[in-house]
Amino acid sequence: MTEIDVARHLTAVRALVLQILSAMGPLTREGILREWERRRPDLGAGHRDRLPRMRDETLWRLTNLGWVAREGAEYHLTGDGEIALRCARTV
Repeated sequence: MTEIDVARHLTAVRALVLQILSAMGPLTREGILREWERRRPDLGAGHRDRLPRMRDETLWRLTNLGWVAREGAEYHLTGDGEIALRCARTV
């Protein structure tokens, strides 16, 4: 995976979910949502209402990119996800 590949697919929301999984270890969908809300206390009510759908779409995309994997009910970073997160921190 190259930095160009990462840059093409890395958005602020995807980087946030990668950061959450990196810091908190494997988490369930609900655990990711709770941490997302904790990290973004300034979100408006409408945005909070859309978070579960955003989380699910983001996890689907990160899984397809190979940056996140699911084991049972928990999601965790893959090796490629760790590389993508490192690239995000350098931008």
